[in-house]
Amino acid sequence: MCSPAHRVRNNLQTISALLAMQLRRVEPHSQGAKALRESAARIQSIAAIHNLLSREDVGVTTVNAVARQVVESAQATLVSSDAPVKFAITGDAVRVGSRDATVLALVINELISNALTHGMAAEGGRVEIVALLSDGMVTVKVRDDGPTHPPPPASHSSGLGLQIIETLVHEDLGGNFLLFREEDGGWMCARVQFPQRMITEEN
Repeated sequence: MCSPAHRVRNNLQTISALLAMQLRRVEPHSQGAKALRESAARIQSIAAIHNLLSREDVGVTTVNAVARQVVESAQATLVSSDAPVKFAITGDAVRVGSRDATVLALVINELISNALTHGMAAEGGRVEIVALLSDGMVTVKVRDDGPTHPPPPASHSSGLGLQIIETLVHEDLGGNFLLFREEDGGWMCARVQFPQRMITEEN
């Protein structure tokens, strides 16, 4: 008999497959195709975390494990072979429960998508994801060297990605979000901070 976690994952994979079918029917470089790819990446990120948590005994994982799953999904759905991107995941082994892991997967996915769209669309680049824990506060930084590359072709942006990030961070994680350009090196840095919850608080 299929477990609830497997049913959720299978349903998400079905939705992702439907989006992929629809994507084949639209112009590859159109705004519609871009929206479908972003939606597929969101769904796959959630499915990947369900898959990750189903392998854990107590529904607990780490920020770095979440980031690895999201990066794998992003490489399959968002990264273009014409603009290769190198990813690095570093920092502390910060434990998070299933609820925060799922929300965090969506946040990291949106931050990677934002970096690829605005900073590295022309020739790719580097993305670093760093997790830190200090005084009960989790800090996740997604840094990219986009500003050091040529600007991408002009394109319309709805700003939906940043709206999704701010809503998830503020309302679901109970944290704060800051996007800024670093003075040293000129990289863009998106910083998410939220309190580390005890696992019993998420059940």
